[in-house]
Amino acid sequence: MARVGDFCIDTTEVTNAQYVPFLQAVTANPRMAEQPADVCSWNTDFQVASGYPKPADGDPNDPVRGVDWCDAYAFCRWANKRLCGAVGGGSSPYSNFAQPTDQWYFACSSNGRYAYTYGAGFDEKACNGDGTGRADASVVNVAQSTRCHPPASPFASLYDMTGNVLEWEDSCESSAVDSDCLTRGGWFKSPEPAALACNKNGRRKRTASAEGVGIRCCSP
Repeated sequence: MARVGDFCIDTTEVTNAQYVPFLQAVTANPRMAEQPADVCSWNTDFQVASGYPKPADGDPNDPVRGVDWCDAYAFCRWANKRLCGAVGGGSSPYSNFAQPTDQWYFACSSNGRYAYTYGAGFDEKACNGDGTGRADASVVNVAQSTRCHPPASPFASLYDMTGNVLEWEDSCESSAVDSDCLTRGGWFKSPEPAALACNKNGRRKRTASAEGVGIRCCSP
């Protein structure tokens, strides 16, 4: 993790290799999976969705993907972290995705300084996402895109906050089980440059094991 301001954030997306021990732990003892009972009681299987490589079988350095919001929340809790939300603690209000009070936005934009994680203007070659939605685009190892990070300390060690995979955030429209929750950062098939900007978001049902969506955790 890297400390940025008053909190820490994972330097990369959570990898298959990091997700495997979580699966082993919660399979052996389901009580180790801490998730909000009111919205996640349905979630008893933390495996990735069908159609994605099982973490134990995939490239260990690829980001885990095909996880739902509750999987992401439970992983971060198991790792003694939390799903990124509001600076200072708790969920980030649904409308605050482009405010410096939102942990994910604060980190991606270097506290509002940059439109994209690496700078002011879009660079199709900096990150794994060229803004064209290429049919042959695919996920890559975390931190493989060596230019895909903010230019200055303390943010410079944060990789792939633009592109590669989207990342769940603790920011949901309501407390309904099937509420929309925010995903951030765009992914390798984002169809336009604007979708890869720090001040944009995606929206997925909390219950959806969404295509191209992974995890990044914060603390505290």
